[in-house]
Amino acid sequence: MTDRDVHDVKLLKRDFTSPVSVDFVWDGDPPAQLPPPSGIVLLQTARMNHELSFGFVASGASEAVPLQPDEYTIDVHWINPGWYVKDIMCGGRSTLHGAALLGGAESCGSLRIVLAHDGGSLALRVADRDGNPIPDAYVAIIPESAASTEAEMSAAMTFGQTAANGVYSATSLQPGKYRILATNETIDLASNRVDKLWLAQSRAQEVEIGPNANVQLKLEPQPLR
Repeated sequence: MTDRDVHDVKLLKRDFTSPVSVDFVWDGDPPAQLPPPSGIVLLQTARMNHELSFGFVASGASEAVPLQPDEYTIDVHWINPGWYVKDIMCGGRSTLHGAALLGGAESCGSLRIVLAHDGGSLALRVADRDGNPIPDAYVAIIPESAASTEAEMSAAMTFGQTAANGVYSATSLQPGKYRILATNETIDLASNRVDKLWLAQSRAQEVEIGPNANVQLKLEPQPLR
């Protein structure tokens, strides 16, 4: 303190954290022989990442995570085979393919991650018109329920490349309808490629994957234009 005015004073913002509860819930009782789920929850903002590892043997497990107030996207990775994320809720609203405001007075509340165990699988064979397998072809698996916008599509889709035998396999897919597309062009999350994939959905093969179903499909590659 002084007896005169002070000019050009810089105040530094201090980041405060507050605990956010992350609750894990099973959607029904799993088979006794199925290993319990485990993995990593990745909470991301434009300026930081926060990882939370989980592994438990009963529904209802909970973790308290200190977070700075911000809007977070929530991704769950490396769940044991047989499990998938059915929904992520915060304040009664699904944030499965969106973002949640967490931490601080305006937080939507606790995160509720619902894990299910009735996922189906897809074996996709990519071949040319003569039936010859195409290795390293790109495959996109897009849930019909999560394709209302390009951002939602990119957050929800599964993509990868075929093996030497032209086959790409995906397991633990949530039961529902999907659009499946194979191409010789690169598929990734770059904005220009997401734009092309969005427009190419009209040429995708529609397929429905039931609970615990094993679906096999053969496709020819399509151009993304």
